[in-house]
Amino acid sequence: MSLYAADGGDELGDFVVSGDINGDGLSDVIVTAEAADAPDNSRTTAAEVHVIFGRRDISGTFDIARGQQDLTVYGAQPNDALGFSLATGDVDVAGIDDLVMGARLASGAGDSIPRAGKVYVLYGRKGLPRIVDLATPPDYVAAFYGPAPSALLGICELVADVDGDGHNDLVTGTGNVEEMSRSSTGAVYISSAPALRQAQGERFTDSARGELAFRSW
Repeated sequence: MSLYAADGGDELGDFVVSGDINGDGLSDVIVTAEAADAPDNSRTTAAEVHVIFGRRDISGTFDIARGQQDLTVYGAQPNDALGFSLATGDVDVAGIDDLVMGARLASGAGDSIPRAGKVYVLYGRKGLPRIVDLATPPDYVAAFYGPAPSALLGICELVADVDGDGHNDLVTGTGNVEEMSRSSTGAVYISSAPALRQAQGERFTDSARGELAFRSW
């Protein structure tokens, strides 16, 4: 199969992962278009993440310009660069893979922390819609933002059971944050499955505890 971008310069394929986010037992193909401009090209480089759901007879070509993808996620604001990084895995212990998307240039806390970076978690489920717009996120999307301006949270993510409790944890990285009174040291934060079971809200990075904490939208 082949998947084609909607517009020239969209940079489709900058990041590619797979995971079963619609719970049908087949892995889905998940692709970033990091330079795409969101709905109707209205948000410059907000970026987009496109999903082709797995199917046993998958073949041929899929053209995003014709709407042949199964799911599109639009970045919330211009220049967010949604999908700079991607990961999948069941982080809320619901039995379906969740989609983790980094937007390293997004601003946090109501845009009051410029380029803090954000990590979005779209909780997998059956019956996902064709479009998810992060400018008006549904109740099955959560977001984490970096602790300081230009922290760039969302440069990388990992879903893995790092504490051996049998449940996946969410590991996120930021390459440009000051910690331990050291400038631009970078940091890695870990959030455990119990903290991720709340399926709605915007969350902040709790540097003191080295993890991601919950805050309502």
